[in-house]
Amino acid sequence: MFTLASEGYSISRIVERLNELEEHKETGYRWTNEHVVNLLRNEAYRGDVLTSKSVQPDYLVRKRTLNRGLADQYYIEDHHPALVEPATFERVQELLINGVLFANRGADRRAYIAAHPE
Repeated sequence: MFTLASEGYSISRIVERLNELEEHKETGYRWTNEHVVNLLRNEAYRGDVLTSKSVQPDYLVRKRTLNRGLADQYYIEDHHPALVEPATFERVQELLINGVLFANRGADRRAYIAAHPE
């Protein structure tokens, strides 16, 4: 997934490839764009950890919500061995931030990749 993204494949194309693999394995699982984007943004693949991403503001309700300033968060670098090379991870983050992976036209993605090599 990270390799395809770093090469400039769109999120939609990555989802198609993953779903083809799932069909081949007959798992019945279906990937979505949201799943892929969330995984590509997850710092855990780099070997880091962000604590307290979600919080339970009321222990009686037992419902967790995203932590939007309700509790302190801590970013721990090199917490565990990285699953993805740091350079690849950073490249994918750059492409996500610049919207390249969301572009529907392959020519736009290729032009950006050519103008911004690794």
